[in-house]
Amino acid sequence: MSGNLAELNFNPSEMPPPRADFELIPPGTYSAIISDCEFRNDGTSDGTNITLKIQITGPEHVGRIFFENLYVKHSNEKRARIAQETLQKVCMAVGWEGPLLDTSLVENKPFNVKLGHYTSKTNQKTYIDVKSWQKYDPAAPGATAAKPATNAPSAAPQPTATAEHSPPPWSEDVPF
Repeated sequence: MSGNLAELNFNPSEMPPPRADFELIPPGTYSAIISDCEFRNDGTSDGTNITLKIQITGPEHVGRIFFENLYVKHSNEKRARIAQETLQKVCMAVGWEGPLLDTSLVENKPFNVKLGHYTSKTNQKTYIDVKSWQKYDPAAPGATAAKPATNAPSAAPQPTATAEHSPPPWSEDVPF
């Protein structure tokens, strides 16, 4: 099969106008799930990055996706520590208390996430900032239960602590 667009039967004039700008998810508390995780080499010989694909499940912006990159192994110890602390907060928020041997153990489990924004000092662009990772609370503003995947492991006992977010790594003077 070739890459001939005639076989695709796509007419761009039948599409609505494309969005001029991508709008950030507004600050607030949302229910969400981690729908996927991907391991990547960060470009150093010993670095490992975990990219969490996080999907909003309610009450607004359902289906919107954002990503959280965690450099869990990095030559910069401070950067690795921040990522490991964030991963710990994610585990607490989804109720995982044991060793995390596989990222599927935190996928498709509902939790609440408080989002804000920050502006990069480097490029002046505004990005999503996770302010806190919280245990799922159906009574919380914005909480809507997620439908876990059918192959998701059974739920682990829920911790009682809220996973509060530490200051973002860009607020500290960390040489990258």
